[in-house]
Amino acid sequence: ELNDVIRPLVRNFPELVLDSIFVGGRSEALRGEMVFRDRSCNLDKVSLNESSIDRLLDWCGGDQERLVKLAGLVCPFTTVEGGGTPLENPRKVRLSDHMTSLLDAVDDKASVVEVIFARTWPSGWSGSLADILEVRALALEKLSEHPSTIVQEMIAEKLKEIGRAVLRNRASEAEENSRREQRFE
Repeated sequence: ELNDVIRPLVRNFPELVLDSIFVGGRSEALRGEMVFRDRSCNLDKVSLNESSIDRLLDWCGGDQERLVKLAGLVCPFTTVEGGGTPLENPRKVRLSDHMTSLLDAVDDKASVVEVIFARTWPSGWSGSLADILEVRALALEKLSEHPSTIVQEMIAEKLKEIGRAVLRNRASEAEENSRREQRFE
């Protein structure tokens, strides 16, 4: 299995893995997606968060472009409570230490906030999307206290957008539940 090969490399030699992903060209994003994000439904997925954040930051060497690209590959959220399997939605999450460290290290904080926001929506889920978004929004609220006013302002807007998405999804989910109940009658 590919995980058995990649996991020890990510844990022990993250620089080697990143050097093989970020070699330039248009397929960089695709390579990163294939190694880290495309496998998110796998119970035993490999995560760049398994690497030391210090080693990842050292690999970036202050290169702002690398920091933003890396933010797109780390898992933005860490489960605090519940969610033992990929299809079980956690009841509580927080922003991962990797993501917060990258946000603190990057000059273009707006780009990293955009990455976090984009990854607030899961690529696949079971159950209520509204529930998932609400749990993740609570984790994002912590960024309202970030020292950067840009981050604070962006998060205020993003939380409003997530709130609207939750309301739309709640209405859609209620309508779907109502249709299902009517079919059984």
